[in-house]
Amino acid sequence: MLCLPEHGGMIISVRDWLGGEERMGCPLSIDGDEEGVQEKKIDSHGSSGQNGYKSLIGGGGVAKKADRPKSRTELSEVLLDKEALKTNEVLVLAMGEEARKRANEPGTVRAGAFGYPIPDATLALVDPETNLLCSPFSIGEIWVDSPSLSGGFWALPKHTETIFHARPYKFIEANPTPVLVEPEFLRTGLLGCIIEGKIFILGLYEDRIRQRVEWTEHGIEEAEHRYFFVQHLVVSIMKTVPKIYDCSAFDAYVNGEYLPIILIETQAASTAPTTTGGPPRQLDIPFLDSLSERCMEVLYHEHHLRVYCVMMTAPNTLPRVIKNGRRDIGNMLCRKEFDNGSLPCVHVKFGVERAVQNLPVGDDPAGGIWSPVSTQARQDLLMMQDKQYSGVDHREVVIDDRTSTPLNQFSNIHDLMQWRSPATPTYLISPVEFASNPNILFQLLSRYKVKDTYATSQMLDHAMAHAAGKGSALHELKNLMIATDTRPRVDVYQKVRLHFASSGLDRTAINTIYSHVLNPMVASRSYMCIEPIELFLDMSSLRRGLIVPVDPDTEPFTLLVQDSGMVPVSTQISIVNPETNRLCLVGEYGEIWVQSEASAHSFYGSKDAFDAERFNGRTVDGDPHVRYVRTGDLGFLHNVSRPIGPGGALVEMQILFVLGSIGETFDVNGLSHFPMDIEASVEKCHRNIVPGGCAVFQAGGLVVVLVEVRNRSFLASIVPVIVNAVLNEHQLILDIVAFVSKGDFPRSRLGEKQRGKVLASWVTRKMRTIAQFGIRDPDGAPSETTMVPEERRTSGSMPAEPGARVGNGVPASKGSSLRNVTSVSQLREQQPPLLQLRTQDFAPLPTGTSEMPTAHYANDDDGDADDDSSLHVPHDSEARTTRSDDTPTEAPRQGP
Repeated sequence: MLCLPEHGGMIISVRDWLGGEERMGCPLSIDGDEEGVQEKKIDSHGSSGQNGYKSLIGGGGVAKKADRPKSRTELSEVLLDKEALKTNEVLVLAMGEEARKRANEPGTVRAGAFGYPIPDATLALVDPETNLLCSPFSIGEIWVDSPSLSGGFWALPKHTETIFHARPYKFIEANPTPVLVEPEFLRTGLLGCIIEGKIFILGLYEDRIRQRVEWTEHGIEEAEHRYFFVQHLVVSIMKTVPKIYDCSAFDAYVNGEYLPIILIETQAASTAPTTTGGPPRQLDIPFLDSLSERCMEVLYHEHHLRVYCVMMTAPNTLPRVIKNGRRDIGNMLCRKEFDNGSLPCVHVKFGVERAVQNLPVGDDPAGGIWSPVSTQARQDLLMMQDKQYSGVDHREVVIDDRTSTPLNQFSNIHDLMQWRSPATPTYLISPVEFASNPNILFQLLSRYKVKDTYATSQMLDHAMAHAAGKGSALHELKNLMIATDTRPRVDVYQKVRLHFASSGLDRTAINTIYSHVLNPMVASRSYMCIEPIELFLDMSSLRRGLIVPVDPDTEPFTLLVQDSGMVPVSTQISIVNPETNRLCLVGEYGEIWVQSEASAHSFYGSKDAFDAERFNGRTVDGDPHVRYVRTGDLGFLHNVSRPIGPGGALVEMQILFVLGSIGETFDVNGLSHFPMDIEASVEKCHRNIVPGGCAVFQAGGLVVVLVEVRNRSFLASIVPVIVNAVLNEHQLILDIVAFVSKGDFPRSRLGEKQRGKVLASWVTRKMRTIAQFGIRDPDGAPSETTMVPEERRTSGSMPAEPGARVGNGVPASKGSSLRNVTSVSQLREQQPPLLQLRTQDFAPLPTGTSEMPTAHYANDDDGDADDDSSLHVPHDSEARTTRSDDTPTEAPRQGP
């Protein structure tokens, strides 16, 4: 009997329906010969319905039937080809007694019939992805219509319309557009087929996995989906892989394709004490890893299924549902908890090299976006565009309106400040006073009716956190300059506007300033009298060096950026390719070069050739006499028009957008990534991640993400959420995911990320991680996970051995998704024997974190400021290593 437990046990079909099957209006024989019960003709009192359908209501036509050689009590069984099921096709190999005899043949599936549909019910077989009626001998979802059905869900009109009032489509002759079928159906969620008028169920729609396959045939690339039933996968695993308690599978839609996830329950994943009151049992990571690999190989060889990841958990910990009177793993519940990162998993193993096949590749995978090949590809695309540089408004003399004093006569800041206490007072507030009482700033602004003031986003965050400034009158303040040396935070403007709205602060008075260590005001929004200009950029184009504004309503993943203002007087900005020193074209981004009287000319006492080149930038295709200061920041110029002229006339403005520091970007497969964008995706993907507690960097040819978490339980379930978020939004696969406890993430006293300290701590193995997970594993080596007890954490490091692996089984010398980088194995030297630690004191430490050069990393242990600008990665000849006793030693020089 086939029924729907979710719908009050409604019966769809029974196997012992006594007679009347000839009235159903469908073929009752698979071959249509005289021995079958194929309909012969319609009697004179009946008529066939449209499109071959006949109605059971109102005296529809009756088909005469031949004598049946089969007994009605015989159990109808068929033997189906398993490979054909992967393409949604039904290929019957045998029926009846022959099917039972051949049931053990490889590559076959035996299925039993549920009989004919009950009277007064209409049944349709529909493709659940297209809602089209299925063709004969294909698999589809069972849709039914019956007077005994309920009307829908209580107080859920949207779900009621979708599930209880579904309408399929069909094609009619001479019409290429599908048309709606008249009756409304209930979607059962059951997948099956119709053979000789009988219903065969193969599984639930939610229990089917799909995977995209691609091939080339006659020089033409072909692609289609293959379908797998979870029940078949479970049978293969349970009878082949030992020590498995139960398992299930589902797919996750990530980066435009369906990726299979396998869930395994095994006693080996349990940490329950072996004796009452005893300590928790240590996990046998190599054994869990071997189980995962075995599952992947079995499914690949038996079903050609490329598994994305295998997750391990203890028995009876996965969510269960009651199915047909027994408790089974609930796939939909598992999928939901997987997306939320709340599965109670203790181990995860990835197979991304085999499963993920749609990663984008740049024009020059080895050279990156600044190589001649990639540059030429952009030039060909943008050949009709102008070069990117701003105009310059040189002022020989600048006169102060109030005192008629030439403002360009001052030679130093001391003389300038002396001329300003009598002309126009300047009020200075100690940072210490502001930190203890941020309201003092806004009291002074209100009391002295200050027109222009300066702040940083960190200052404003501190002030808003202490509710400062809400009682002050700020209507006289016309220019609140918020200085930033990188891409402006898009949330600052809205937060400041809302916080100070009750204080009378005009929204056009909130202005960002692009400030650089070599020029305090490269661009400014002061007195532009408009709100920040926002652009939504296509991220896939941005990774190739292109600027393509898009509509966020049509594009799922976009990057929102705000402008940094216009170029001030006596200043010229050019956007230059940092490798070729040629001006970039409109439509691409490059390094921001500045020529200004306000720029510094040198670093005091520096004789470094790199510093000299930084202050002496000259474009190849521009004016060779113009000397620029190279900021090291990436950005682009953009023209906009706003109605700010007399009478609302449109005024065209050229504004600067800053994207970030070129030193923080890294290339993967010829595509460039900004770490801050990846970090934003990671920080919002799971509630256990501390806000602002993520750092992405490149070390030794590996892309590493360091995550700060509030709770350390079941970190293995968070790893796929992080990997999927980065893969989905950035088309990038991470190499290592590492976790630190809350409070161990390097931050300055202002709460800013200290990227330099994060990188230095990682490569010197002083980062106190509580777990590390390797994602890429091309050699199939154990993906080791190190869990350090919270109460007995150690910052000590384990020395690397020759052939050791980084993190979770990722080879140090290969397997990286990056190119053109010095392998960490080239910097490795022979290390002393592994430290012997008592297992009762510490959990097993990683069997190898590869050596990295540690010289020239700024020491910012005081945590007062970020040391990005002082970070210098040495050449191989400068490389130093740190032994386990933290004694620096010279590393042997090796070939590049």
